[in-house]
Amino acid sequence: MSFDPTNPIAPYRLGFLSYEQQEYAKALQYFQISINNIDLNKNLAMSLNEQQLKRAHLYLTNSALNVAHRARATLEKLRDAEIEQVPGYEFSGLFSVMNNNDNYLWNHAFCKKTIEGRTTCSKQDCEDISMNNPRDTIILYFGDVETSLNYNGQAVSLSKALSDLLRYLLNESSESKPAKAGDVKRFFGNLSLDDELKWETYRRAISRLRVALKNVSIPEVIATVPNGQAYYYDGSKPYIVLYRIDEEIE
Repeated sequence: MSFDPTNPIAPYRLGFLSYEQQEYAKALQYFQISINNIDLNKNLAMSLNEQQLKRAHLYLTNSALNVAHRARATLEKLRDAEIEQVPGYEFSGLFSVMNNNDNYLWNHAFCKKTIEGRTTCSKQDCEDISMNNPRDTIILYFGDVETSLNYNGQAVSLSKALSDLLRYLLNESSESKPAKAGDVKRFFGNLSLDDELKWETYRRAISRLRVALKNVSIPEVIATVPNGQAYYYDGSKPYIVLYRIDEEIE
């Protein structure tokens, strides 16, 4: 945030982490900053998508309600005579709002992408798909602890760079739109906008990815363009990519 104070994604993710840790006052501040930064942000790659913007407002609302609830609970413990005269507030309606918001956030926490399009689902849905994946379907699951690649009951863990690279190839590339080095360089460390991803680095990453695919018996699905300077997903096998909406970057 200090490097790019108008970036909406950074405070959004910090707000999500704070909310998960029940640090609602911090979450409230982060989500408010994220929403305020929407009109200030000049980097489109760091913008909130429509789903994240909706979730930011839900998180903001619930963070504020949780802060209010905790403040009220503290107030009720105080024994000062003057404070005891403060009227009691009805929180049952607010609890209903909080629960409804949390249920929505829980049931739509993950994005599910296939060749047919994009939907949302719960973490439990992701776990079920990962454990009982459809036959001959590539499953790439960005879990909270690790990213797993599953195929017909076989599974292997992928590094962040390889999992992000595979997600891009599955979701964004095709024979008519192959992925060049410049398209994927953000997955390879701290390269600046002016730095170029070396072709040899890209080639080695694809080689490692092909080995990982082979280790779970996935047939060759990453094709090379005739000049050898780009790669693409050939569409020969269906896929499902699962990841948290809160970690999504358009």
